[in-house]
Amino acid sequence: MCASLGAYSALLISLSTESDAGLTSGLAPIERQTLATAVIDRLAEHVTNESLGPGDRLPPQHELASRLGVSRPVLREALQGLESIGLLEIRHGSGVFVRDPEAYNQSTVMHDETHTAVLHVLEARMLVEVEMAALAAERMTPEDLKRIDQVLDRLKHAVQRKRSTAQITADFHRLVARSCHNSILYKVGLMLATESREQGDRVEQGLPDVSAGEYESHLRLRDAVASGDPDRARAETRRHLELAHGWEDQLVRLRQIAGSVEDRPADGVS
Repeated sequence: MCASLGAYSALLISLSTESDAGLTSGLAPIERQTLATAVIDRLAEHVTNESLGPGDRLPPQHELASRLGVSRPVLREALQGLESIGLLEIRHGSGVFVRDPEAYNQSTVMHDETHTAVLHVLEARMLVEVEMAALAAERMTPEDLKRIDQVLDRLKHAVQRKRSTAQITADFHRLVARSCHNSILYKVGLMLATESREQGDRVEQGLPDVSAGEYESHLRLRDAVASGDPDRARAETRRHLELAHGWEDQLVRLRQIAGSVEDRPADGVS
């Protein structure tokens, strides 16, 4: 799993009070890490480890935020991410509940075929885009760089306004392909950019805080290609795509957790 998403420092302490739905000392505060993805990890693992079943209610959001040591906005992002994969249900005015299997939205399940298809796309991107970036580093014109910088400005504003970035980042990769000045590679780049946008949409839905780092990530990629150094462009593109692979791994893991909750009987059902 990508380090920027999956690695975080955990301070394990005992919680002195009991709480709703069997919330116990297994849910420890998160120290220094306040990203919604870290909270998603902690809450999803807690639901599984504490054997919470469909219909169980989590404590109020202010209590969850306090116990996890994160802000309310970060917690809300995490809860929305878990709701998007079907693990939790947010009932306004009532609270947050582990989702009932009967209400589980099957359209959000990551089927094996879809996962395999995504891995195929990432594999193709790794083989093609790494070398395209190197070629772009050698052939990029000032006009090419100007177009890329315009897209980066759009991306920066989207991140600041917490808007979707999937289409903008796809446009970025399309322009890198265009900077190769090879008509065949450009057509391949267009196809891969479309697949990249679709993966971006899924990642933004399942890992809501990922977009916050998209501007910096693509700025590094821009600087590497603009440097004129093919080896630097290759290395940064490879790192960039490995990051995307880590997001895909985390999405699969979260959906597996959601599936394990779906299989549990509701209260009173044996």
